[in-house]
Amino acid sequence: MMEELEVEQLKSSSDLHYQHLTNSRLKDQLELSKKENMRLHERERQLETSLKTLQNCLKDAKEDVQRLQGIIASRATQYNHDIKRREREHNRVKERLNQLLIAKKENKQVSILCNYKAIDMPAHQTYGGSWKFLTFIDLVIQAVFFGVCVLTDLSSLLTKGSASMEQKRQLRKLISLRDWMMAVLAFPVGAFVVTMFWTLYVYDRDLVYPRLLDSFIPQWLNHGMHTTVLPFIIIEMRTTHHRYPSRTCGLFAVCMFAVGYVVWMCWVHSMTGVWVYPLLEHIGPMARILFFVCLMALISVYYVLGEILNNYIWDSSKSTLESDKTKTD
Repeated sequence: MMEELEVEQLKSSSDLHYQHLTNSRLKDQLELSKKENMRLHERERQLETSLKTLQNCLKDAKEDVQRLQGIIASRATQYNHDIKRREREHNRVKERLNQLLIAKKENKQVSILCNYKAIDMPAHQTYGGSWKFLTFIDLVIQAVFFGVCVLTDLSSLLTKGSASMEQKRQLRKLISLRDWMMAVLAFPVGAFVVTMFWTLYVYDRDLVYPRLLDSFIPQWLNHGMHTTVLPFIIIEMRTTHHRYPSRTCGLFAVCMFAVGYVVWMCWVHSMTGVWVYPLLEHIGPMARILFFVCLMALISVYYVLGEILNNYIWDSSKSTLESDKTKTD
């Protein structure tokens, strides 16, 4: 009986030991499973983060591709537009040359003075004639101005010693007109035409005076239109005293002339599709606006410069005369 109890007790102890071992092994397996589960969760989180990063990179890449496609499309459109425009210019040049050859063979006179686009071309391409060029307008201004100067001098000689108040009043009107034209039109427009023409001519003559014109307009005539204007104006300023209007009124009149000419150029372009000067074909709309604003500012500077120069010449002359008079006394 005792032996059976001992056997049972040993068996129970063995079973209990086995259960302890089994529990320990299960606990170890459970810990390993938890660690594995945590590792898998961490791996899953890393994969999700990597996936989001890759999705963002893909989205950015798609946006970059779309942006590049837009740039390529716009540049392709601009390139095609430039190609078509150059083809049209090339065809126009060929047509001009053919017409010149035909005209030369038939001994026809071809007038291109101040208007190199007006070589027997259709009427819509010669809209405005020579009046769309500032050089031609300046020549007209100078001719009218010096005509008024001659008329003023003749009237002054004829009315000298006359007691007629009406003649003196008319003479004062002529002098006021002469001085106003000198201040507002003759000097600023003449100086602007001379300086801008030769500046652009030195930079790239094809922008304002294509080489095609050298075959028809001699150099002396070119200088007559674009060089001699300024020296004659300065001589007139030195030999005759001109009263300038108030600076506000003068600048307003000069700016109105500049705005009027800019509007006239835009109108010619809207009617013909061709800018008056080739320079305007090579710049964008915003650059054209900035260019026009700078031109108006420059012509205003020339007005102020003319006023300062006129005052300097005649203030210096007055001081010299007073000094000579003092010495004589």
